[in-house]
Amino acid sequence: SEPQDYQYLRNSQFTAPGIDDLKCFAELKDAFDGLGYTREQKREIFAVIVGILNLGNVEFEERQDAAWITSEGALRKAATALGLKPEDLRKPMVTRR
Repeated sequence: SEPQDYQYLRNSQFTAPGIDDLKCFAELKDAFDGLGYTREQKREIFAVIVGILNLGNVEFEERQDAAWITSEGALRKAATALGLKPEDLRKPMVTRR
């Protein structure tokens, strides 16, 4: 996926002069290592980020007096990244409290 594929990032600047993204990402991973994060903890952190980015792509439609998710693909991607079943994620997203 590309940054522009995510609603939360679409209006962002994707490159910054003088910034080496690969170097910064390597520094981030080194920092995680320095803090003692396990491989699984790092994977979970990135999975949560991917889940949140995909949640931003979930679109809703109001039908009668209820909300409906109209972007099933984004819901499935978010649920998968977060380790949930799509239906378990859908329910709190469309249920009014």
